[in-house]
Amino acid sequence: MATKPTVDMALARSRVEQWIDTNQAQGQREKADLRMFADDQWPDDVRYARMGQQAQTGMPPIPARPCLTINKLREPVRQVTNQEREADIGVEVVPADDFGELGITLDDTEIRLREGLIRRIQRESDASDARSWAFERAVIAGRGYELVCTRRVSNLSITGPATPSAFDQEVYVHRIYDQSMVGLDPAHERPDGSDAEWGFVGSFLTWEAYKAQFPAAARRPNRVSSANTGEFSRIADDYPDWFVCDGETRACLVVDYYTLLRTTRAIVLVADGRVFWRDEAPDDAEIVDEYDVEHRQVYWAKIDGANDEPLEVTEWPGRYIPIVQFLGEEVQPYDDERRAQGMVRPGRDAQQGFNAMASKGVETVGYAPIPPWLVAEGQVAGYEAAWEVSNTRAVPYLTYKTKDLQQNVVGPPVRTPQSVDLTGIFTCLQMFDEAVKSTTGVPSVALGQQTDADLKSGKAIKALQQQAAAGTSNYMDNYRRSVRHEGKVVNDLLYPIYGRRPGRLARIVNGENEAETVTLGAPKDGKTHTLTPGASNANVVIKVTRNFDTRRDEIQTQIGELISAAPLLMTWFGDLWFKNQDGPGHEQMAERAKAMLDPKIQALLAQQAQASPLPPEVQQQIAQLQGQLQQLQQQLQQAGQVIQTKQVEAQAEVQAAQVKQQAEDARARIDADVQLRIAEMDNATKLQLAEYAWRGQQMQAEIDARERQLGAQQQAASDHAARRHEVGMAAAGEARAQSASETERAAAAEQAEAGRTHEQQMAAEAAERRPDDES
Repeated sequence: MATKPTVDMALARSRVEQWIDTNQAQGQREKADLRMFADDQWPDDVRYARMGQQAQTGMPPIPARPCLTINKLREPVRQVTNQEREADIGVEVVPADDFGELGITLDDTEIRLREGLIRRIQRESDASDARSWAFERAVIAGRGYELVCTRRVSNLSITGPATPSAFDQEVYVHRIYDQSMVGLDPAHERPDGSDAEWGFVGSFLTWEAYKAQFPAAARRPNRVSSANTGEFSRIADDYPDWFVCDGETRACLVVDYYTLLRTTRAIVLVADGRVFWRDEAPDDAEIVDEYDVEHRQVYWAKIDGANDEPLEVTEWPGRYIPIVQFLGEEVQPYDDERRAQGMVRPGRDAQQGFNAMASKGVETVGYAPIPPWLVAEGQVAGYEAAWEVSNTRAVPYLTYKTKDLQQNVVGPPVRTPQSVDLTGIFTCLQMFDEAVKSTTGVPSVALGQQTDADLKSGKAIKALQQQAAAGTSNYMDNYRRSVRHEGKVVNDLLYPIYGRRPGRLARIVNGENEAETVTLGAPKDGKTHTLTPGASNANVVIKVTRNFDTRRDEIQTQIGELISAAPLLMTWFGDLWFKNQDGPGHEQMAERAKAMLDPKIQALLAQQAQASPLPPEVQQQIAQLQGQLQQLQQQLQQAGQVIQTKQVEAQAEVQAAQVKQQAEDARARIDADVQLRIAEMDNATKLQLAEYAWRGQQMQAEIDARERQLGAQQQAASDHAARRHEVGMAAAGEARAQSASETERAAAAEQAEAGRTHEQQMAAEAAERRPDDES
């Protein structure tokens, strides 16, 4: 059974307390800068002095004075943090050549495997979020941190079978929310903290949460396990770094503590050239040289202030403290403190001055009292109420007297003249605004503000922006250094976390930004993906590069940036740049760019196109082949003379057959054309006949309609004439009846009856003729 690792609790607690003491002043400065960046920019004593006060005995109330906060620091900080987000920096693994002669240089397969695992870890753990969070704090206050962790990946069910994958782990990058609870060995010298001997990440847990998370430790007899509220408060007073008691709320500090332990072992060189460890060398060997080899082992422990034993402890699988530090700007030491600051610290005074002058301007103009009226004594007597509210209400008119109490004639009341000179305030506002830009290192041109109206050249403006970016480039330099250390920590964990169990399936992200599944330690598709133990120590180098979806995008971006910086380079390799594009027409553009290449480049390409000199042995072989080729050519000539006649005859037959086939093809095409034209004419004729038939039907329908209309008109005229005749005859009969005798009346009646009979006969004849007309 393996020996359980141990951690010196007394040393661990003393280190935590040491960091709290040495970091107190720096921590307060960082907290103040974070507070200012969060719009809380007025000192407490100044804000209290500007607060309003109620009326006291014999004194009027004091109105509150404005405390405006116009945060001029946020935009410069955002300029730098957005540079980091746009950079999209990643980690690249490069093989080192220092030990190539020993035969242990990693091959390309393992390099791609390590890069793929690192890309996958960065993607799945959202490493960019952890970096941005730490970098933002470093830019604001001076320091930020992230943590590289490990965790189990098994989804093993308690009812399922146990498999070797149940103990598989994975690496991820953790974002530390409260970075003020991170401590790093104060003796470290490198900006990224890679040489730190110890470090910790702490958090305060309420005593209830502590008992739920660590029930065995809470039941264990210790200084607080059975303490009541009063006793816990006294313990918190004695150990303020580890316990907090605020009323009924009790909390305990729990720390993830990392420490590095070094052990040495002597290695010796004997006279015959053999090498042994000192404790394994033969007793009679003659030692000619020796030195100590250092072994680094990191331990992780979870400790608190209540127990004298760690809550948990284990060996960390890597060789580095996994806390990565991000620095904003490290200040050269001038006292016994270690200082780091961001962009807020140099701009604090300018920001507070700007807020004070802006508040003064608002107070002078917006909070100034309304000028009072100047009136003669007795001039507004009887109208005091209207004049008292005239400064706060819209009074339709104001009445006054033209004489005062002494009966002197006076003019109308006037307001007290008041003039405010804001020139000094505006001058100070502009001065403090420029001071903020100067102290943060972000001038107006970097903020997109054009101050020189005569500056219209795009190159000049870009040059000024690049010059302005140089004022804050130190932040990005420190950021790249920290990302490189993160890559070292992750690469160091690849073998102990992923490479120890043969056959493990692992997901990687290749250079084309596509996910792949590989089997570690077992051959697959002719390749064996393995992770070499200790390779991260000497066989690889970590580079910090910009992330790209594909290698082609990376190369194209680099070439494009080169051409933008020096357009003359387009005549050097412009054809290659267009050739590797994916857009439409890129091949045509590559051909045109090739024609515009520099003459020297074109001459070089022409020279490379020619055959290069060959070695003598190759030339001899070519000469032999050429001799054999000449013999074959002679034999072919003789054979050609023999078959020349037959070839001519065959050729004539072929030509005759071709002519015949061409004639048949032409005849077939003509027949097909004639048939097509006949069909077209037939279709056209049918269409015309159909159109004529349709038009005839339309005309016949129109003629029938007109005939029916004419017949109806004739019938109506005949009926009308018959009625008129009948009426006339009746009227004539009546007239004759009145003037004649009775005999004559009788004769007239007979005549009238005969007339009616005659009309009826005519109507009947007309009715008989009507069907014939309609048909």
